[in-house]
Amino acid sequence: MGTAARPTFEDRTESVFGWVNDNWPRLLAGAALLAALAGGFALYERSQRNKAERAEAALLDAQRSMLSGNLPLAQSDLQKVVTRFEGTSAADRATIALAQVLFEQKKYDEGIAKLTPLADSRTVGASAQGLIATGYEEQGKHKEAAQHYVKAADASAFDADKSNFRASAARAYTRAGDTAAARKLWAELAAQPNGPAAGEARVRLGELTATTATKS
Repeated sequence: MGTAARPTFEDRTESVFGWVNDNWPRLLAGAALLAALAGGFALYERSQRNKAERAEAALLDAQRSMLSGNLPLAQSDLQKVVTRFEGTSAADRATIALAQVLFEQKKYDEGIAKLTPLADSRTVGASAQGLIATGYEEQGKHKEAAQHYVKAADASAFDADKSNFRASAARAYTRAGDTAAARKLWAELAAQPNGPAAGEARVRLGELTATTATKS
């Protein structure tokens, strides 16, 4: 039984061109769709860049209101940035500044509420947690403050910030009367001889030990 002849280059070429000719409308539609998608993505990227630039300019204006000392105006301007430019880096930073303005006016719960959605943010999460802790501490809620200082430390990217937040947590735990939690944190900090809080940690551990000995 003979072997079937292999198709020649010309046969294959004719076959390909024939398929392209038969499917040309669909190919053309697909190419148009890809072009539209690429153009739409470029427009979206340009729109996002423009939005970010406008947000930065608006935040700068709001910061001028803060520097002027006009807290109600600063609060209003910062809230506008947060609302109009939600999702931008400038809006997140405006939220941090807005919470600070609210704290200056003793509106601690309102400031904490503004910060809570940013608590898990990769970019401003540490700052948000640290400010939440400050808001609780200003209200005398030292245990809650300590817990958020620890979260701020965990979210921090730099070792110095981690140490400073843990030191703040240890102080807050001490004020809350939870000396066991405070001692644990101070011991961790004292074990880092080159850390920024190592010296204070050794002093605080000595104080806690002396206090415990006196009570016993």
